[in-house]
Amino acid sequence: MDTAGAVAALAANPASFVELVAQLQDADNDRRKAAEAVFDLLKERPDLCITCLVQTLRTCSNMEARLFCSVMIRKVIYYRGADVKAPVLWNNCSPAVQVGTKQALLEALVQEPDRNVSGKVCAAVSDLATLIGEEQSWAELMPTLHTMLRSGQLTQVANALRVLAEVAGVLADHIKPQMPDFVAMLVGFLGSGNKEVTVAAADVATSFIEVYEDAAVRQVLSPLVQPMLAVLGQLLNSGDEEEARSVLEMFIELAGSSARFLRPHLIPLVDAMMHVARAGETLDAQTRQMAVEFLVSLCEAREQSPGMMRKVPNLARSLFELVMGFLLDIEAWLAAVSSPLFWNSRLPDASTRATMDTAGAVAALAANPASFVELVAQLQDADNDRRKAAEAVFDLLKERPDLCITCLVQTLRTCSNMEARLFCSVMIRKVIYYRGADVKAPVLWNNCSPAVQVGTKQALLEALVQEPDRNVSGKVCAAVSDLATLIGEEQSWAELMPTLHTMLRSGQLTQVANALRVLAEVAGVLADHIKPQMPVMSSASYLEQLARMCVMGLGDAEPHVRWAACQALGQMCTDLGPDLQAKHHAAILPALMRIMEDFASPRVQAHACAAIVNFSEGVETEVLPPYLDSLILKLLNLLQHGARLVQEGALTALASVADSSQAAAVDVAAWRLSMQLFVACVGRFGLRELFNKYYDTVMPLLMHILTSANLKEHRLMRAKALECISLVGMAVGRDKFRADARSVLGYMQGVQAAGMEADDPLASYMLQADKRRAERASRRSTEDFDAEEAEALEAENEMEEELFDQVATAVGAFLKKFGDDVLPLVESLLMTRYGAMLTDKTRGPEERRIAICLVDDMVENSPAGMAKHFANVYPLLLDATRSDHADLRQCAVYGLGVMAAKAPVEAFRPTAASVAEVLAAIVNHPESKSDDNDMATDNAVSALGRILAHHAEALGPDGGAAYAALWLGSFPLKADAVEATAMHEQLVQMCEAQDPRVVPHAAKVASVFAEVLGGGKTYVAGPVGLRMAQLLHRLQPAVPAEALSSVLSAFSPKQQASYQAYMSGSVPA
Repeated sequence: MDTAGAVAALAANPASFVELVAQLQDADNDRRKAAEAVFDLLKERPDLCITCLVQTLRTCSNMEARLFCSVMIRKVIYYRGADVKAPVLWNNCSPAVQVGTKQALLEALVQEPDRNVSGKVCAAVSDLATLIGEEQSWAELMPTLHTMLRSGQLTQVANALRVLAEVAGVLADHIKPQMPDFVAMLVGFLGSGNKEVTVAAADVATSFIEVYEDAAVRQVLSPLVQPMLAVLGQLLNSGDEEEARSVLEMFIELAGSSARFLRPHLIPLVDAMMHVARAGETLDAQTRQMAVEFLVSLCEAREQSPGMMRKVPNLARSLFELVMGFLLDIEAWLAAVSSPLFWNSRLPDASTRATMDTAGAVAALAANPASFVELVAQLQDADNDRRKAAEAVFDLLKERPDLCITCLVQTLRTCSNMEARLFCSVMIRKVIYYRGADVKAPVLWNNCSPAVQVGTKQALLEALVQEPDRNVSGKVCAAVSDLATLIGEEQSWAELMPTLHTMLRSGQLTQVANALRVLAEVAGVLADHIKPQMPVMSSASYLEQLARMCVMGLGDAEPHVRWAACQALGQMCTDLGPDLQAKHHAAILPALMRIMEDFASPRVQAHACAAIVNFSEGVETEVLPPYLDSLILKLLNLLQHGARLVQEGALTALASVADSSQAAAVDVAAWRLSMQLFVACVGRFGLRELFNKYYDTVMPLLMHILTSANLKEHRLMRAKALECISLVGMAVGRDKFRADARSVLGYMQGVQAAGMEADDPLASYMLQADKRRAERASRRSTEDFDAEEAEALEAENEMEEELFDQVATAVGAFLKKFGDDVLPLVESLLMTRYGAMLTDKTRGPEERRIAICLVDDMVENSPAGMAKHFANVYPLLLDATRSDHADLRQCAVYGLGVMAAKAPVEAFRPTAASVAEVLAAIVNHPESKSDDNDMATDNAVSALGRILAHHAEALGPDGGAAYAALWLGSFPLKADAVEATAMHEQLVQMCEAQDPRVVPHAAKVASVFAEVLGGGKTYVAGPVGLRMAQLLHRLQPAVPAEALSSVLSAFSPKQQASYQAYMSGSVPA
């Protein structure tokens, strides 16, 4: 039949369209081309085309036909033919067909039984809703989605959320009036615990946050951020990095488009992403890189929220170290690509391979999966066109899960070509997680039939045992580990543990090493999901078996096996701790210490140190002390005599051991002076009597590293040692550290003054910066200075400012701990570059801010510095309060607040009234509460509060009642959580004391208390919140009901819960 006749036949009987669908997927090229011609002509008849597709989708029993129709509906509604300016096909359909199509798609959305097809239906509904959103209506869409969301059926809920995420722009106005209920519903779904639902809900939250630009509406959406972060943590903890990356992508989108919205959640977000980025031993590089990308995106969002990231201590340095760590991973990549196997692929002769079209090639594979080896060769072809054609075939093959997995596994097990087996072992890892264009669709593995899943697991275990090539077997290990992790929560793999046990007892080097590699990755999965399959094995015997396997590997004669055993043991300590450590430390720790003596195998030594870190993290406090003498001596020996890689590992292990042996932790946030993991660990030292025992041994060694590691390649080690010394000093206390502290400060002053080494990170910048600036100023006057050079110089200036900022931050940390002892160092800095930055008004506001931050730290933490320099510093701070630069103004008013609280009374009181007037002007400014100014305003309010508390006598006979009213009227504070917490406590104290300056404002006080309590512990410390609640109970009878009802009615469910907890006498979680 000719093309037109075929279309006429379809018009007479649309049900016959299913035959055309089959022909469109035919392996025979001629038949398929003929069918494509019919379908092209069919699209010229919009009503008939849409009717055929929709009717087949709703009535055909063949899943592949329904899948084809669900995909094609998305394409044809936008079809325009050759004229790109013509109306889309949908707009040429009759109203009756449009109504019927919308109804049929909603029915399919609810009723489609196949998960793959239903995912495509979600996409079709979303595309159609977006297409018709601005011109037509789809009144039935939202009620259908509501019904699905309330159905209690997880598939329906997830599908409804997927659609909502895609059509947020269309439904934004409809949902806006119901926003509080909508947010509460999403919070519930984010906490549901079902992976598909939580990820889909996170996608919805992201879409609606981005679609609303109004700050007030976005504020209502703010409670979604923490549950989204919790979803990310759950996915990472469960090992589902693929889904976790999709949530990370959502956070990256928000960082780029809505950084200001994320500002109230900045600290927990940054902490979480830092934790992900540093998890090098447990997370894939791609996952960690995405966490860094989120942090970088926030840093780049300066136009949206200037100065926001400066509130995060040491962010720039930490982020820089993380990025540099990723660059070091290149060494591993170079080792892989330098192998001859990577480059010398022996490909079949190109002339013997015929070019196949995509669908036909897939059909041919279905008829003969063994021919897949030819496609593998073509996928690695040097000819770009042939390779692209093969990639198209492979992409389509992934839409048929059973066939795709079968081809890969069969080739892995039967092909004699090592490169083909290597390709298949790598691709198995990728395709089991494949989702296609819809990142919320089920992974490919879950769409495979049970028979194919069983066969695949069996074939992979056989390959794990029998694969002769070490490179391929390593990839098979990874594939087995990934699959075990993927199926761990939903299925079982009872054969895995016995197979690993057999391999460990085989006596064959490769099998033992491979078994240990797999154990390292899947110990947690085995513990939770395989153990119930083995009733004869108790929990204790399971742990014993794992420990015995690892210890056996640690004693193997081959370094390769010992290395793998260390890796496995470290991972299992993380996954199965602290039970594994508590019950089997007597076997594990001596074995690890023995291989620390293996100086012929530095990689094994370094991995033993890493295993010690894993062992000690979270271990019960009574486990380590009996081993400390031997263990610390071993680690110190590695520090003295090991290779550099081993030394760094030993430093990390030493810090982690000390951390795990502590009785009380110190505040780590104030002491993260370094980006290195070692310093982050040492920063948690707390038990003086324990670490004092080793101080006299460790400190001379660290001082030796500091003063003698002068080669360029040792600079990082020297920096670690310097920063570690300061943190160890914090741990043991001022008296113990005093003598060494003076040596360290003298060393820093010496480096500052030396100016000998051009690449010294401190001295070269300190002594040459002014010269460079002079040179730049002179160059700007020359004729050849262009825009590109100006941009380069601006970038250099920014880098220099960042360095000075970090130096000031580090010195500020010394001030917080050692106070007046550090004053000579601060004074030496103020006599050089920082003094010029402070007093020279031609300097940029960022430079002045950095210098004032250093001054703030001095007056806050050094009483001697406050008394000695008050007269010089006070006018500089007062002048900076008039700056248009919000960050500079914030630092200045903060310093004035410190002076109000800590300066000698006779020094500050004469100025108190004038300072209060300046602060009041800042608070009263029309733009004081804008996103750019809110941090500075909160600090001005806080400084005003400190004047009210310490210098009321200077504010008039009534103690500054008008200023107190202004102060209270600015509450609650929310931009700066630290200042908010302090000021809300001050208000509580004033109310408890019946201060006459706040008593007349009972209604305002009550509303402030209610709003602060609704925020949980964000803006008030828990015990203070309980006192606040007691005051509110007493105030309620004396204030109008609307003073509280207006606040409480706007609360989200989470705020309601926090408020009720406080009011009932308990601190919310």
